[in-house]
This record gives sequence, C-alpha cells and structure tokens, in this order.
Amino acid sequence: MARPPLVVGLAEAGGLGMIQLSGFTPRQASRSLEEVRKLTRGVFGANFIVTEARYPDLEELREVVEMASKLAREVEFFTVNQILPLSS
Repeated sequence: MARPPLVVGLAEAGGLGMIQLSGFTPRQASRSLEEVRKLTRGVFGANFIVTEARYPDLEELREVVEMASKLAREVEFFTVNQILPLSS
C-alpha cells in the first residue's frame, strides 16, 4: 500500500505495486492512478482500507472504486471495524 513512486518501482521490478486510495477524492485518485500509468507499463492495483469511521456510508466509495477498476488491474478492500493504537 503505497504512493505512486513506490508503486511504479514495484511494477517495474516485476511485482504488483498497490496504490492506497482510502480517503481520496475522485480527482485525487484519478491523478494518482494516471501518474502510475504514465510511469510504468507494469502491473499495479489499488486498495482501500474501509472502516465504519471513515466510510459510514459505503456509497461514498462508489465513484473512486469505479474509476480504480477502470485504471488499475486489481482492486482490493481491507475492512476493519476498529483501528487499535499500536501501543497502549
């Protein structure tokens, strides 16, 4: 789960770079996906971390997910009911 430069590096090395799009507006997601597409011919995907706190209405994700499904080879979702702090 990374930003465009790391995604491109992974794709160019033969791996599957995954760009993280959680919280992005459709415009931000489009820019990031297009940047990756311009910089590599390798395979890359998009992922979303979906929490109730971030997306109480999943409809908010529809436009970004539809765009990602057209521009990326793979789209993944990680669902989390609650994010716990790393330390107590």
